[in-house]
Amino acid sequence: MKKYFLSLGAFICLFLIASFSFKKTKAYDVEKMKKIIKPNIEYIQIEGGEFTMGDELQQGRSNERPAHKVKVSTFFMGKYEITNAQFCQFLNAKGNQLDPGGNPWMDIESPYCNITQKEGSYISKESKDDHPVIEVSWYAARAFANWVGGRLPTEAEWEFAASSRGKYKPFTSGADINNDQANIKGTSKKDIWNGTSPVGSFPPNELGIYDMAGNIWEWCDDPYKLFDSEKLHDPYDAKLGYTRAVKGGSWSFVKSLATISYRAREYSSYWSYDNGFRVAKD
Repeated sequence: MKKYFLSLGAFICLFLIASFSFKKTKAYDVEKMKKIIKPNIEYIQIEGGEFTMGDELQQGRSNERPAHKVKVSTFFMGKYEITNAQFCQFLNAKGNQLDPGGNPWMDIESPYCNITQKEGSYISKESKDDHPVIEVSWYAARAFANWVGGRLPTEAEWEFAASSRGKYKPFTSGADINNDQANIKGTSKKDIWNGTSPVGSFPPNELGIYDMAGNIWEWCDDPYKLFDSEKLHDPYDAKLGYTRAVKGGSWSFVKSLATISYRAREYSSYWSYDNGFRVAKD
């Protein structure tokens, strides 16, 4: 009888432990499922057309010239830059994978990174949910864009959208830009951030797209090349790949680098405290 009660007691204990574990696992799965729901990306439809790409005002660097006519098909451009909160959803679904060269998509160890890990999940650091994601490579940006059913914009599409279909140059706002209109180097006027600002903190361009000048450099899809040649002028590095165009300037650069035609380039595996992206789609 004593053995029977002991066995019954052990069974009850095991049952309670199993029940608790099931409930805990079930609750965890529910939370996990919440985190991997794909974010809603707001897009602006941009009617295609022809425009002059590059430095038609002869004010920029030599790699912005010659200015040339480009025809762009109708496409959709992300209204905002991708945020930390949105990228956390991606990381919780896919993990911080390695690119072909063996480098993580995101440099989460960087002191500038605004995403961290807590209890196995990726979360934004305090008050950074609505700031643009940074410390992400081109590979990371492309993977996220594909995951949400989009892609990265080409450099021509980026300029077409930033210039409101070729209407404004050299800046998204016209002839000049200041700290009331964009998060560029320094803090004054509306620009109170010595770092990234929440997306949409400054007025949009004429098409309704935010932060195409300043805040962060944005990855473009195509490899960087000079305008006067079809040949890529970058040596291919088997580990890093071709360099890619980044556009728009950032919070840490002066306004002269936030022009529509200004072109910088980075290796596909590169991370930075002011590199991020937005998504486009057909």
